Amino acid sequence: MKRLGFTVKFLLPALAALVLLQPVPVLGAQVNWVPDTNAWSGWTVTWHAVNSLNDPNDGLGSTHLDFVGDSLSPGVYWNTDANYVYFRARVAAGTVTSSTYADTVMVVIDKIGTGVANQPDFAFAWDSKAALASHGLEMMVTNTVGTTWGATKMDDLDGMSAAKGTNDINGNSRTTDGFIRTIDSQATANFGTTSFIDFAVSWNYLTNYTVLRPNDSWKIQMASINGVNDHNFLSYDIAGGINPASLIDAKWSDILVVPEPSSGLLVTGGLVLMARLRRRSRR
Repeated sequence: MKRLGFTVKFLLPALAALVLLQPVPVLGAQVNWVPDTNAWSGWTVTWHAVNSLNDPNDGLGSTHLDFVGDSLSPGVYWNTDANYVYFRARVAAGTVTSSTYADTVMVVIDKIGTGVANQPDFAFAWDSKAALASHGLEMMVTNTVGTTWGATKMDDLDGMSAAKGTNDINGNSRTTDGFIRTIDSQATANFGTTSFIDFAVSWNYLTNYTVLRPNDSWKIQMASINGVNDHNFLSYDIAGGINPASLIDAKWSDILVVPEPSSGLLVTGGLVLMARLRRRSRR
């Protein structure tokens, strides 16, 4: 088997993949931020843990921007289907209300084979600092890459810092390009009560307005910016046990985000592999 967001070569990794495909129980108050306060029914119910981005509690004052996670309660997740790519980040805040966020949270993307390795190429930015009509969920490209994360910033794909261009996420009055929600009251063993920030971006948008495609391989990182919009340096928290003072290439996920078959196909593949091993053991 070739990589399915990770490489599966033998039976145990195949069975581990089946475990990763189990739904993550989620209970808590949900706030739907983008495109508006109306609920969207398209969210995935299955999430893959990105354990390479687990992060200790840094004790930051803005707990809603402090990424946390460990092997018991992973800090970052992802999934993809025929219509959307999804990302989830865990933050230290236990409660989220409609007035909690006026900041920026980003899923930073290093597209394998594009630009400089282990440096940002693109990002999905949730800019909650300003009006949703001109900000909200935005598609970002590299602006400045410094030697550290804190000396790095992104820019809008549409080049418009105070408006929503046609080629931005949910631009030109589209409303299904991308979604953001938060879900609080997530109990953990080691971080107390936490919250999730969920991103969904449609493949239809990405294939029409960007060079990101469903058959790409990506590395990802999470970044937050406190109290300002997405045109600022990545200056508050970075996931994976590092911080804005860390070197820009110090930490990325070891996940390669690629299309994957449904869980049913993975189950079938695991059963076929087991059958082949049984036949070999009888020879």
